[in-house]
Amino acid sequence: MAHMKYPPKEFQETNFNNIIKVIVQKPLATLITVQDHNVFTSHIPLIHYKTPNLPFGKLIGHIDIYNPQLSTLKNNAKVTAIFHGPDSYISPSLFENDQLPTWNYIKVHVEGKLKLIGDKHALKASLIKMTEQLEAFSSNYVLPEDHEKMNSLLDYIVGFEIEITSWEGKFKLSQNKSTLEQNKATEALIENIKNDSSSFIKSILENFKG
Repeated sequence: MAHMKYPPKEFQETNFNNIIKVIVQKPLATLITVQDHNVFTSHIPLIHYKTPNLPFGKLIGHIDIYNPQLSTLKNNAKVTAIFHGPDSYISPSLFENDQLPTWNYIKVHVEGKLKLIGDKHALKASLIKMTEQLEAFSSNYVLPEDHEKMNSLLDYIVGFEIEITSWEGKFKLSQNKSTLEQNKATEALIENIKNDSSSFIKSILENFKG
């Protein structure tokens, strides 16, 4: 874990188990790499694996062969992945004391060393394992090894793993306020997430022009 003065200490999550919870619940990461002073970003689901010889484990994912970021993904390349937990605006109207507007959030930053998965059997195994982990929250669908579309897809994606070398938990949840105020902010965060998602998605789809 990185040592830093920002964010303030009370917003720094030091429990690695909570870091894993965010990764498991919100696996769609922003993958960031740099090449020739150019920054590349993609949104890629990454699955966490525990490994005996790595203290923080590793992340496994894959990328489309036509994604320009692929050119930056080389063995031993340094990469950053950001996992996005819930977030919300917190209004001063929630509190009895005079407060300023703020934004609460749960974010995880992971840095690591990349390794390409060159073997197609290993790539296929990673797709099956990823599906297994993601389906644990829904229907328990099992991706069969002989799935025709999956086997065709193997020619169009490149698998990779990231050895986690450092991590930061940025959990800004009004920990610098009283217990009562913190509870109110947490309740607002939960309610705002419930209320905003469905109407927002519907409005986007109604006005989406592909």
